Amino acid sequence: MKKRHNGGNKENVVHIGNQVTIKNVDTPEVSTYILVHPNDADLSSGRISIHSPLAQGIMGCKLGKLALVPLRDGPVTFKIIRVEPAKP
Repeated sequence: MKKRHNGGNKENVVHIGNQVTIKNVDTPEVSTYILVHPNDADLSSGRISIHSPLAQGIMGCKLGKLALVPLRDGPVTFKIIRVEPAKP
């Protein structure tokens, strides 16, 4: 089992509490979100629920990898371009 250092995400894997920047591979669109518990979600401040389709599609993905996310208007492929702990 790997040891983790407090506050670090050495593996750069997307999980709850991360601020994640993603790029739609088919458009120039780049977005940044913080993955949070559903009670803390607030889309206007970029805080999305871990139960949302987007969060479900990118959770567990590593930095630099592609994620095919099934959204309401059809599947979209995003590239994970930044993963870091969210600032309080």
